[in-house]
Amino acid sequence: MQGTTPDSQPPGPEQSATPDSQATPDSQATQAPAKPTASTVQTRVETVLERKVLGNPVQDWIYAGGTACAILLAFYILRPIVFRIVKRLSKKTKTRADDMVADLIKEVRWWWIFVVALAVGALFLKVPPSPSAGSLPHWARVIVVIATALQFLRLMRILVNYALDHVLRANRQPDGSPDPAVQNSMGVMRFLIMLGMAIAIILVALENLDIKVTPLLTGLGIGGIAVALAVQNILGDVFASLTIVLDKPFQVGDAITVGDKSGTVERIGIKTTRVRASSGEELVFGNNDLLSSRVQNFKRMQERRVVFTLGLIYELTPEQLQRVPALVKEAVQAAPRTRFDRCHFKTMGAYSLDFECVYYVTTGDYLAYMDAQQAINLAIFARFAKEGIEFAYPTQAQVQRKA
Repeated sequence: MQGTTPDSQPPGPEQSATPDSQATPDSQATQAPAKPTASTVQTRVETVLERKVLGNPVQDWIYAGGTACAILLAFYILRPIVFRIVKRLSKKTKTRADDMVADLIKEVRWWWIFVVALAVGALFLKVPPSPSAGSLPHWARVIVVIATALQFLRLMRILVNYALDHVLRANRQPDGSPDPAVQNSMGVMRFLIMLGMAIAIILVALENLDIKVTPLLTGLGIGGIAVALAVQNILGDVFASLTIVLDKPFQVGDAITVGDKSGTVERIGIKTTRVRASSGEELVFGNNDLLSSRVQNFKRMQERRVVFTLGLIYELTPEQLQRVPALVKEAVQAAPRTRFDRCHFKTMGAYSLDFECVYYVTTGDYLAYMDAQQAINLAIFARFAKEGIEFAYPTQAQVQRKA
């Protein structure tokens, strides 16, 4: 047998290794890193999204921020577009409803949209002390409710202004100018309506904040009764002024008589009505007292009925007495804007034969009535003088007896 040399021995485990396995560490470091797979990327993204920031996953923060930004972006993009469309349509119509809609759109404030956007976005988060997502903490609800109440109060102001403007347009004088009485009462009506709106909005806001409003209403009712009793005269005059404006028993410029006082209405205020008397002084009436009195409005008079009496002497003949109605009728018909009604031999008085005559002045103007009365009196005086008909006056006859 031939001996074997060490060179001819079979390779051992170390010698049987492949060239790749014999690579040095430096050669391994120079190799390119393996590319991440789709599953690896998805895992890393899920890990980042599940990481919590301030107690909420990053994913919920993205949803919240995206929702808030979307609402704000929609507001800033859509509001100008809708406003221009409505404004363009309002120029083509005569109604003022579209103008009101345009003003309401313009009145929506950015700060309200900002608060609403943050509130909607916060619904995706667990905001302490909110126990879970989908609900707001108390302080956040307070901010949202206050902002919403202020925004609705501003919108109600627009609606009230348009409603009062419609009332003012519906109550115009014949020359087209606004009614001064209605115009003067606009401030009071606006204040009372806005006060009622504000109280209603505040009560709804408190109800949404889980505050019991029933005890509050009870307290306000008791306090309101006390205040009403203290200022009942003032409140009576204020509501009477609204009654005068709405019911219109008289208006500025009307000639009225209240009791034994008469004059022309100059101003209808919140508490008092100012009347300029015929003698020049100013008469001040409380509105409540004015409505509780009988008011004669001569401005509304369509025509004026005039009754007067003629006293004639007893020495007239029957033929002369029969001529009196015809003479009076001629005198009345000759006067402008008059209509004769009747003239009758009414009574035989203590010292005169009395005729009652009635005619109408076909206008409510007092100056026209006085002109007609003067013309009729002059005509009657002239006709009676021509006919020899004398007017009676108080006389006393003395009879002397012979002894």
